[in-house]
Amino acid sequence: EQASAAEGLFGLAGNEAGALRAHIEYLFASHDAQEAKPCLDAASGIESRFTNRSYPWLAAQFHIEEGTCYGLMEKLGQTRRLYERAAHEAQASGYNSIYLRTQDHLSTLDGRSGFLLSGWARTQKALASFWRGQYPPMRAYNLYYNLYEFSRVSAQPYLQMAAWRDGIALSESFSDNVIRAMAHSLMADAAIGAGQAR
Repeated sequence: EQASAAEGLFGLAGNEAGALRAHIEYLFASHDAQEAKPCLDAASGIESRFTNRSYPWLAAQFHIEEGTCYGLMEKLGQTRRLYERAAHEAQASGYNSIYLRTQDHLSTLDGRSGFLLSGWARTQKALASFWRGQYPPMRAYNLYYNLYEFSRVSAQPYLQMAAWRDGIALSESFSDNVIRAMAHSLMADAAIGAGQAR
């Protein structure tokens, strides 16, 4: 509701970039409901608002969110096309943090589609980029979670634990206690699977 109200205020002020940013925030929030139709309805008509405007940062973010809407409908081909489009837009404009976000989403999609080796390779490459630069810790946390999930699906609990150690360390920098607790819970699950619980 706040994002929707902000979009209206930016629109009244003639600030199209601000209105688009608020709408993308609204779209991001709509994913929580896990309902595909309202998500796609919210995305409808937005593409034309980028025409003849140089908003590459907003365009990349929008295409990530739109891709996720299609993912809720299990339209994974369209989801991949939009994520790859966002990756191209972010990379071409030098928005490296957003590019890493696209790689997290594509890696997750690889796993969802059964392409575990492809997802693992993509995630490793993205993590190498993360550690070479300066990015928000959440970028790598999500990538380590993908490795954790790939290991879990492959029934490799020791690899799960190894993959999640850095995820645990990154979670300690978050102010969100829920995320930190979840990170430790995941490690405990992996330890139980590996027979190392104490």
